[in-house]
Amino acid sequence: MVALVPSVVASNLVGKPRELKIPAIPSVVFTIPQCATIGFTEEEAKEKKLDFEIIQEDASGWFNTKRINADAYRWKIILDKKTDLILGAHIASHEANEQINMIAIAMNAQMTFTNFKRTIFTYPSWGNDFKSYE
Repeated sequence: MVALVPSVVASNLVGKPRELKIPAIPSVVFTIPQCATIGFTEEEAKEKKLDFEIIQEDASGWFNTKRINADAYRWKIILDKKTDLILGAHIASHEANEQINMIAIAMNAQMTFTNFKRTIFTYPSWGNDFKSYE
């Protein structure tokens, strides 16, 4: 559970140290297409010397892109190699705002990418597209 900032500050002031745990927070630029991000970038993961892998996809030819006559759709997910946890995600799509929210839930719930892909999503939703990566 995320501790509230005033509670953490008060505890630290009275000599009972507590750490503030901040959840992964998504952000979106509402352009066309939208650009969304959460967690580490590839460069940040390298700087922290994390053992990670990159999963990325150019999905501009996929059904969701074609059905709205869009021309751009890409995503990149940074995974911890040992735990399969999502360390970061970066999406450019017309529904990146909702897709990044799904990733935020998975990250904050400590869900592995494998379990995330096992989740049944509606089709043809943009969230279902993550399952298409092999």
